[in-house]
Amino acid sequence: MFGRTSKIVLEIALTMAALMLATAALLAWRLSEGPISLNFLTPVLERALSAEGQAVRIRLDDTVLAWAERRNALDFSVRGVSVSGPDGTLLAHIPEVSIGLSARALLRGIVAPTRLEAAGARLTVVRALDGSFQLMTDPGAPAHGQPGDVAAMLPYLVHDLLTAPDPSRALGYLRVVRITDAEVTVRDLASGRTWRAPEANVALIRDGAGLRTEATLALDIGGRRARIDASGLFAVEAGRGDLSAAPRPAWRRRD
Repeated sequence: MFGRTSKIVLEIALTMAALMLATAALLAWRLSEGPISLNFLTPVLERALSAEGQAVRIRLDDTVLAWAERRNALDFSVRGVSVSGPDGTLLAHIPEVSIGLSARALLRGIVAPTRLEAAGARLTVVRALDGSFQLMTDPGAPAHGQPGDVAAMLPYLVHDLLTAPDPSRALGYLRVVRITDAEVTVRDLASGRTWRAPEANVALIRDGAGLRTEATLALDIGGRRARIDASGLFAVEAGRGDLSAAPRPAWRRRD
């Protein structure tokens, strides 16, 4: 009796494994042909990103599943992201944003992003006379009839990252906002000097201590590129932050 039961269980397990392998092979073949549209998720993600209390509204053209070679993993992305203000003014248009979804939230019936990643933004970091730092975007673009980039969303996303995680809100699960291939300008009001980093990767990470920042920048200094690693932490309860930066030893002259 035991042997017969074991045989049935083994046959079921082998059948399920074969089905999983066949499904994985079919999915891999389909992804090799290009991204898979998951447009039925688009309105759900629009509601998640345009959460209650947000001053902006999000509209998406499509949601796709694709193979992300950089991370060597399956990746959800939303395309044609339009960000509008309360008065309907188009603040930004972002070609594509990669999204990580919370499995824990899905078990609660909530579609919630844990990670947002986009490429290409223009950011300005200002060091004030008192030594504090302020992150600024380009608010003039919408005023001149040109929508901005993903940087226009940062003030709203930073506000969510600075608040305590809230499992009842979709954006309460957000942990990481990452911007790649950004252009960063650093202005020091005390010295009057300005540095430009035409190549930068920036990550804003919510953790138990507050909002952590990690960045890698290629500063343009006198025709040379200096690689800088920077990190910072803003402690929400203390209301203060610290920033540190260290140059990498390799220098190269810009072509």
